[in-house]
Amino acid sequence: MDDLCQIVGEIDFGSDLTYERLNEIEEELKELVEEHLHSLDASHLDFDLGGDSIVFHSAAPDCRSDTMMDVCEAMVPSMEDGMRGRIVCVRHGFEEISVYFFSNAGCEEIAVTEP
Repeated sequence: MDDLCQIVGEIDFGSDLTYERLNEIEEELKELVEEHLHSLDASHLDFDLGGDSIVFHSAAPDCRSDTMMDVCEAMVPSMEDGMRGRIVCVRHGFEEISVYFFSNAGCEEIAVTEP
C-alpha cells in the first residue's frame, strides 16, 4: 500500500456555463474520472463538489507519465471553452511529482524532481 501514488485533481468549469449545463457536465466528468481512475486500480476516490469546480483525491499504483497523460487526454473532449483542469501526482519515494494541465486545447505535463 505504501507504493501508491497520491493523486489530486481539480476541474474548474469557468463562468460561462448555464446551471443546467453545469449539472450535466459535472456528472459527465465525474463518470470519466471514476472510469479512468478505476482502470488504474485506484484504492479509493473522493469527490468534493462545490460551486464551479470538482476536486478529487485518489491513490493508485500506476501513475506513469504516459498513463496519466492518457487520463488527461480522455478528459479533453468533454472540456468546453473556459474550462480547465489539473491532476497532480505525488509518487512514492521522492520520485518526480507531475502536474498535468488540460483544457479543450489539449494536455501538458510539468514534472518536478528533487534537486
